[in-house]
Amino acid sequence: MNVYTYFEPYLSLRHRLTTWVTGGRRNWRSENEQLLRLWEASWRRKGWNPVVLDRKVAQESIRYRNFLKAISRLPSANDKAYEQACFLRHLAMSVVGGGVLSDYDCMNQSFTPEQAGAFLKDEVRFLEPYRVPCLIIGTKSGYEKVCDVFEEYRLTKEDRVRGRPHVSDMTILQKTKWPIVPVCVEYLHDGVNGNWENAPVVHFATEALRKKYKSGSKFFRIANVLREACS
Repeated sequence: MNVYTYFEPYLSLRHRLTTWVTGGRRNWRSENEQLLRLWEASWRRKGWNPVVLDRKVAQESIRYRNFLKAISRLPSANDKAYEQACFLRHLAMSVVGGGVLSDYDCMNQSFTPEQAGAFLKDEVRFLEPYRVPCLIIGTKSGYEKVCDVFEEYRLTKEDRVRGRPHVSDMTILQKTKWPIVPVCVEYLHDGVNGNWENAPVVHFATEALRKKYKSGSKFFRIANVLREACS
């Protein structure tokens, strides 16, 4: 079974380039590209086929132009390109026919395709307990309905952050009623069935990592956590 993530390479150019050494040869990679390789490895070890989607996939949708116009009207306190990518990943999932969508900072510890198969009967199901869209499973029609929600969304007075109008795919989806099953737990947090160390999937949110490691790229922080867990 495929597991998908969404990545736009130009976004990673804003991140500091880091160096790592493999086989005695120095290789330059952006932080996010290194993180992608780590994500791919964690899911492949549990029997998944990791697939990286990008804007070109989203552009295959007949609704791409209208969808882009609709989400571009939504205000955000975040970087515009970053926020667009967060919305477009759902459109890309409708193009590929649905399935599991994961942030590439969600590392798989024990979640198998067989376990995921039991959730495919639902059009959309959040695999994180607070409807954070870091891990979702859905059908093609389910992701199309998610995109409908974004296109039809109207700003409310509560949609503000740091005194500015703001919405994201997360804040909008957290207002929906699609079902939840708590597969994914945020790093350093407790889940329904135990702490993050025993969770099937761990979401290494940036802020949580900063509590543990005061310096270093996100890739190296996550790599350190995983290394310590295996030692």
